[in-house]
Amino acid sequence: MNLLELHMLQSFPVTCLNRDQFGSPKSVFFGGAPRARVSSQCWKRAIRLFAQDECSMFSGYRSKEILEIMSKIFMEEGTDEKTALENVREFMKATHLAIDEKKGKCKNIFYFSMEGMRDAVKTFLKAEAEARLDPEKAKKLVEANKSDDDPESPKQKKKKEAGDIFKQAAAIEARKTFKTIPGDGVDIAFFGRMVAKTELTLEGASMFSHAISVNKVDNDLDFFTAVDDLPAPGDQTNSSQLGDIEFNSACYYRYVALNLDLLADADHLGSLTLDERKQAVAAFLRACVMANPSARKNSMMGHSLPAFILGIARKGSPLTLANAFETPVKGEGLLTRAQQALEAHWKALKDDYGIEPSVEKKLPGDNLKSIMEGLIAYVK
Repeated sequence: MNLLELHMLQSFPVTCLNRDQFGSPKSVFFGGAPRARVSSQCWKRAIRLFAQDECSMFSGYRSKEILEIMSKIFMEEGTDEKTALENVREFMKATHLAIDEKKGKCKNIFYFSMEGMRDAVKTFLKAEAEARLDPEKAKKLVEANKSDDDPESPKQKKKKEAGDIFKQAAAIEARKTFKTIPGDGVDIAFFGRMVAKTELTLEGASMFSHAISVNKVDNDLDFFTAVDDLPAPGDQTNSSQLGDIEFNSACYYRYVALNLDLLADADHLGSLTLDERKQAVAAFLRACVMANPSARKNSMMGHSLPAFILGIARKGSPLTLANAFETPVKGEGLLTRAQQALEAHWKALKDDYGIEPSVEKKLPGDNLKSIMEGLIAYVK
């Protein structure tokens, strides 16, 4: 496996970057000590949105509003509202996207781009028209895509209305357009998409660990009061609202890896030119470094940049360096001590296991531009 890897140390003061179901900062026990934690999904969303601002090739959306969005596109193509809704339902059936009938939404988040959605609608309408000219071909296409356990399969349901066959044939053809790159948005190639039972599922080429603090962390409470600017007569406190919010302060170790072999295959970015693929990778890597989770961004300003970056290009399997912090870092100057521990651990792994990176860049030392150029040159 050809890999690009980023190992980062990033310190945050008063923050609540990623909350659990109780509103508390997420945490984990590691090395026998409580640590602060930010889930991979939390940071991935921040990275994805940052990349979309940086590069137009990143154009994906995650939403349950498939019925409404796709129906509007059908109507833009001249389909009446009722037929448009029927077409979308047929498409969702073919892609195993469950519908919440009460809310009129998809039950699960679906990852798509507007361009990919429009391509799917056009393919649907074209395939349906062709199927009506050749109903036998449509029937064979539907039967070829049925599984024996499908309640709609020919073995379990002998009779089928011709109109349904046409729509199913069209839906089967249309769902294939969601594999198209870049029409489907390159971010889906990086982050992947999960759709049960169909070829729409796409393994993401990027891999993220949960960010964990290098130091032992205990959450603290911020007591607050909202002052009434127009208090009632005789009100001496002017406090109209009291409460508390949990927060912590931590130095995080973050790890991101990118499988370049998977990224370059036909289902991912294989249809792009090498220059286009490098452009997409550059936007992704820059977003990984620059993006921060947005939780409490106005009240706690959790905006910082990594103080240390180790950028690596090599062959092999992904390798986290989190065990450098199995013993929590202590004392003043956490960043300096954490960097020393990380570099020592990485050197030991290289010496003990014969790991030979093709590219190895560090910040401080190299600047971000130099790191990016060194890693992107490894993209094939």
